[in-house]
Amino acid sequence: MIKIPLCFKDKGEYYLTTGPLQVFCKNNKLPTNEDRTELINYIEKFANENEDNQTIVLEWLEELLKEGVKHIYVKKCFFPSYLEECTEEMLESIIKEKFGDIEQEYIIGGTHSNQLKCLSYTYEYNDDKISKICFTYSIMLAELKKGKTSHNKIIYPIFIDIDFNNKVVIGRAKSKNGIYEFKYGDQGQFIPNIEKANTFKLVTKIMNEIALNLDIIYETKDRSRHIWSSNFYELINECTQTPKEVEFAINGEESIIEEFIQNFFVRHNISPINKDNYMKAKEDIKLFMEKYLAINLDNEAVFKENRVAYPIKIATTDTDLTSVEQCTANRRPLQASPVFYDNKKILLRRKQCDKISLVFKREKKTYITNDEFVITLEVKGGYCVIQTVSYLLEEDIQDVLSRIIRVK
Repeated sequence: MIKIPLCFKDKGEYYLTTGPLQVFCKNNKLPTNEDRTELINYIEKFANENEDNQTIVLEWLEELLKEGVKHIYVKKCFFPSYLEECTEEMLESIIKEKFGDIEQEYIIGGTHSNQLKCLSYTYEYNDDKISKICFTYSIMLAELKKGKTSHNKIIYPIFIDIDFNNKVVIGRAKSKNGIYEFKYGDQGQFIPNIEKANTFKLVTKIMNEIALNLDIIYETKDRSRHIWSSNFYELINECTQTPKEVEFAINGEESIIEEFIQNFFVRHNISPINKDNYMKAKEDIKLFMEKYLAINLDNEAVFKENRVAYPIKIATTDTDLTSVEQCTANRRPLQASPVFYDNKKILLRRKQCDKISLVFKREKKTYITNDEFVITLEVKGGYCVIQTVSYLLEEDIQDVLSRIIRVK
């Protein structure tokens, strides 16, 4: 009999949200116009009607628990040639040798303990070749919710993808406050540890163990930091192209810009060649013009149109180690704010960015009311860290990953 644990049913956990529940109910001819609690009840009842329904629900829940509100950690790596060329039969043999017998359990109804455990693994294919190995792990944790005095035991799922095509290992889990590892006392009593558990440490611990078992070598921390910072910059550059009307206006000032620079340099005896003075001055003046033309546009929608995303926060460090952080409120495009242009030169010079928050767009879907979602990207210890603050469908997550992971 299937009974979804309370730690996943809790509305504040955002594991089971109304939109995806309604989609499942619609696809399986169940009522869709009920509240969230009733939708879950209908799904549980449907699952317990027969074995086929049970499998349908369990497989759907595996997918649902993997998406949603997550912290995602991406690490660049090198795969041994034998691993990339493996057939499924060869991989099965390697996994059994390195990981032992994995029972292929579902998260719901699986056996969980206070130790990290591999529940299952699956393969994804591209042109009949294995492109990913997807591992599902779990651990039982103690959770102390705000305002409570006693801990609850919760199931904490962790997902690791070995992506051969993009040369990365990807780990994800829900970031939570107030979670602790625990042990059992001599009498079998439940004893939470004093030190808090940490999502980053739990996920990366499994990522590292899998990498070690499969002879995967991670890119160095410094090289990884450079790659991710450069990729963030490229994404920003794509999402902050100068609006055509602003570009047209600046181009119309070309002769005036050139005449001003030449006359100014002559008056003050400045060499236009030495230290690339002329080109730098031209760049500065054009940036000045872009700033005032852009922030005085009547229509901020031009900073959102025909773009997959737009930034609302950027943090970077100058070559002189001056930290710069820019942000706007209420999802206003950063490109419509003066602060973006005040520091754009640093981005252009470094061609790197350390942290960015963007509003991504998604196609409108039945029962999914929001057509935008916010993500934050950050470089941390050689990892690309993606933080989501609202429910993301798996296709949203894959869209974001595809724009960040650029094979070089």
